[in-house]
Amino acid sequence: MEPTEQLEVILPIVCNLVDRITPAQLTEPTPCDQFSVHGVLDHMIVLGTSFSSLFRGEEAPQADAPVVYGWVPAKDFRSAMDDLLAAVRSEGALDRMLDTPIGRMDGATFARVVAFDGLLHGWDLAVATGQVYAVDPDAVAA
Repeated sequence: MEPTEQLEVILPIVCNLVDRITPAQLTEPTPCDQFSVHGVLDHMIVLGTSFSSLFRGEEAPQADAPVVYGWVPAKDFRSAMDDLLAAVRSEGALDRMLDTPIGRMDGATFARVVAFDGLLHGWDLAVATGQVYAVDPDAVAA
């Protein structure tokens, strides 16, 4: 499965999980020790926004800036993930060399890293909020 296809499978599933998160669940711990549910949402929005810029060949905004979104409406999360997917689909995104937070690599490789991160954090959100997390095995195996 190509990295764009992975993201096309994984991101909507994670967005659907976020649709069902309640404000009371934001402070719940997740299996990712460093983040609560709220922290995972912030992390995914901040990095998703930064990575969108990288995939478009633009300078990425500072990704580690402290962010406090408060209650993150699902539409805002979905908007950030839709923008990330559009950026990955943009012309040249997978071929371009990117200076990422984990080193220099081509866009296709980094898109797989992003898909893996989204896959893991989707699981974090599902476990923390008691939701079922069913992902196409082909997207996981890729």
